[in-house]
Amino acid sequence: MILTLEMKKLKRTGFLPTIFLGSLFACAFPLANTALRPELFVQQELPATEILLNANGQMLSMVNLLLTVLGACILYHTEFSGSGIKKMNTLPVSQDLLFFHKTLLLLLGLAAAVLLESCCLGFCAVHWFPSEEMLPLHLAQHTGYAFFLLVPAALLMMLIALSFENMWVTLGVGVICIFVSTMIPTDTAILGYFPFVLPFWRFFDIQDKETLLLSLCICLAEILVLMFVEILLQKLRRKLS
Repeated sequence: MILTLEMKKLKRTGFLPTIFLGSLFACAFPLANTALRPELFVQQELPATEILLNANGQMLSMVNLLLTVLGACILYHTEFSGSGIKKMNTLPVSQDLLFFHKTLLLLLGLAAAVLLESCCLGFCAVHWFPSEEMLPLHLAQHTGYAFFLLVPAALLMMLIALSFENMWVTLGVGVICIFVSTMIPTDTAILGYFPFVLPFWRFFDIQDKETLLLSLCICLAEILVLMFVEILLQKLRRKLS
């Protein structure tokens, strides 16, 4: 019921056009980059997906994070505008469920964006690297890993959007987080696991299974911690209201 209601709300927002246009912009970057300089990439002796991600991966991650920030702002702006969140509190609707359904919609939008970007990378690989044999497996590995590492950032942004009624504050905090994350190397001991830094990790940069398993476990732990923080925040808001 809540999910159906949230999907109806999306029709009055720019969430879907934002995700779609942002995904198209992300797809245009590897297409243009490879088309303008094909000789720079074709001559490298690496898997096609790895070559394309080395050249375009950081830009794709930045666009995905920007879509995460914008999506969270839009989803909760509909609740705070016109004191909609206070009206929802009068209904027999769990605020925790409201948060998780909004987060689910954001994750579905991000999943569609990552999948569309992977399809674009696949097109580039097929067009400029026709002899690549492991392409489907490499694309599947990249897509799953990239999306999973994006989940903590999405949860954190939804918590930020829940905490501030002013959408511009949420947007500002999100943009600052993206800016700071671009300056933190992914191999930094602790800061490399900050939710906004995780999306800059690439599957093909990981040299051993232990590092891969560690990154996935830390990502899962951050997801659980952020969900727990959301429950505590909701209880605190109910006591203060």
